[in-house]
Amino acid sequence: MGTVRAIVVALALTAVIPSTAISQTLESLQTRCAQKTLAYNRDGIQIAEAMNDYCRGFLEGTFTIMERARLICPSTAEAPPDGTVLLSVLSTYVGDQKLKGVDAAEAVSRAYQRAYAWKAASMGDCHSHAAKSKAKER
Repeated sequence: MGTVRAIVVALALTAVIPSTAISQTLESLQTRCAQKTLAYNRDGIQIAEAMNDYCRGFLEGTFTIMERARLICPSTAEAPPDGTVLLSVLSTYVGDQKLKGVDAAEAVSRAYQRAYAWKAASMGDCHSHAAKSKAKER
């Protein structure tokens, strides 16, 4: 079943993300994610910092594709995670696994599967399962 999921992820990512993004290394994605846009006020004091748009798009786009393909099962109780949260998920996974020289899409996919894993293989629709679980908790 793992091979089928890997193929589905690869096909889904290929359909949505440009081929240059698919073939990039984890290190090149991390370099782009390290780039920030800084905003300053008239006095030259930094007032804001924004994540690189390419990085945000890659992380959020991959998340959406994986959720729609039902490869991950995020909580419906809260808003979908933004790029900053997803970068943290990736960075934690990369640090734990000591990954280097791997494909960026593969690393992101693995990180999301670990963070937003299905609790059981035969749950059916993960969102309806989450709603049923919450109802039981009450």
